[in-house]
Amino acid sequence: MTPLYQSRQISWVMLGLCTAMLVFIGVLSLGDPEEGAPWWVYAVILATPVIFGVMTVTVTYEELKIRCLFGFPGRRIPISRIRSCATFQGRWFANLEAGVHPQRGEFRMSGRRGVVVTLDSGLPVIISAPAPDELLKAVEKARAHLPQRSGA
Repeated sequence: MTPLYQSRQISWVMLGLCTAMLVFIGVLSLGDPEEGAPWWVYAVILATPVIFGVMTVTVTYEELKIRCLFGFPGRRIPISRIRSCATFQGRWFANLEAGVHPQRGEFRMSGRRGVVVTLDSGLPVIISAPAPDELLKAVEKARAHLPQRSGA
């Protein structure tokens, strides 16, 4: 099934910090190669932004799916559990606040703009998006296709 919305975000801040760490460790290793860091340190530093610094958000008629590159950490939210959805715009320095915290309901790669999804339980889920209006429209379109609940 074709998704209603899909975006991939990269945390450029995390990528920049890991690049700076690589350069710093590399410069330190130039002085005495035997005192340098082992090869696996470089591999871990290079893998960090690739694994945790790329996030994909997908909306279908059944669910809102958020996941990092290899699926962990991530979250699947059935459209039927979404009570409301609204866009937000954070502070100017929020671009530096990249982080994925599934336990807190926070998925931000570029933290300034995004969508807050409120679940039936009342818990908010914060999702950054390069085009938050498109994400909001996709969630609302998926919610409009839900079968109508009978009045209680």
